[in-house]
Amino acid sequence: CLFPNPMIKKIDSVEIITKEGCFFCDLAKYFLKENKIQFHEIQTKVKSYPQLIINDECIGGFHELWKNYLCPVFNFDELGRITECIVENINEIIDKNLYPLEECKESNLKHRPMGIGVQGLADVFMKILEPYDSKISKELNRHIFECMYYHSLKKSIEIAKKKGYYSSFKNSPLSKGIFHFELYEKKYPYSFFYPWDELRTELLQYGSRNSLFIALMPTASTSSILGNTESFEPLTSNFYLRRTLTGEYYVINRILQNILKGLHLWDENMNQQLTLEKGSIQKNHRIPEYLKPVFRNVWEIPQKHCIDMASDRQYFIDQSQSMNIYLNNPSIDLLTKIHFYGWKKGLKTGSYYIRSRSLTNSQNFFINAKKEQELQECENCSA
Repeated sequence: CLFPNPMIKKIDSVEIITKEGCFFCDLAKYFLKENKIQFHEIQTKVKSYPQLIINDECIGGFHELWKNYLCPVFNFDELGRITECIVENINEIIDKNLYPLEECKESNLKHRPMGIGVQGLADVFMKILEPYDSKISKELNRHIFECMYYHSLKKSIEIAKKKGYYSSFKNSPLSKGIFHFELYEKKYPYSFFYPWDELRTELLQYGSRNSLFIALMPTASTSSILGNTESFEPLTSNFYLRRTLTGEYYVINRILQNILKGLHLWDENMNQQLTLEKGSIQKNHRIPEYLKPVFRNVWEIPQKHCIDMASDRQYFIDQSQSMNIYLNNPSIDLLTKIHFYGWKKGLKTGSYYIRSRSLTNSQNFFINAKKEQELQECENCSA
């Protein structure tokens, strides 16, 4: 649901003042080319580089260009439309499905639950060049799941107007006009993006066709097929080997790779460096510091921040979310603290899997031993 920034259409002419070896100059030129915007490059002395002149007006440097003109915009109207379409389709499936057991059929027709999930949340943050746990990412995280819950319930009420509410609707929280985020002892601490009181009026009048809507399930296989990050989780690695029943293959972060290609940094050495560092870019001296927080992997993001974001979205997830915990050095004390913190933050599921890393590095057979030593020496020198 990311769309080009509408401000791009207002660009008539672009002049960019650059200098050789300037990372932000190269980044500005890369994104201008990606958005098919023609520009005239000027090399002259100024206080800071680059300087962008759009429609004969100096707007500033790369950050102003990105924020005001080039940063993709999340289309919540489209997300709402897709969510409502899914609700309509799943209602048809509930009615026409072939159930393996009579008990399954009876339960589904009585309560009419559904589970709408997501994948590629981390991709959204990377495409707008925001760290996974930044302030903007956290707000977008809340907005996305409020949008999904609101539109799924809105569509279910519309269907209930025609076909009636589900048979066990009476005496449920929804029948009393109580939304899921109102069932918590702790009140939702942020402002809402949608008119819930108006929806409540319709809910009390017509009821809801379905009892449950949002469930964030694991999406490992489908994410790999579609080229997205798994579910709502941070990126596992920028470059890794994936093993399946049908074989093994490399998976690379195409967003990072395309940027590195645009900056003329993608070569055999960069490929081998990523392999050596197991997909991490934090120690890579060739990659600019600006990009490193954006492309951290799950092992490099504080798990407390991941739990906080899970807690924020949990208010709009009326089932649960399959959240994994990733620890470099797990201990009983740390695990206890994590689970108690998640419980205090209102998580229904403290963790799905708890994953840890090996304390020792295995021998790397994909890089020539001499080349590996050279890369390690380069890193030591840069440090």
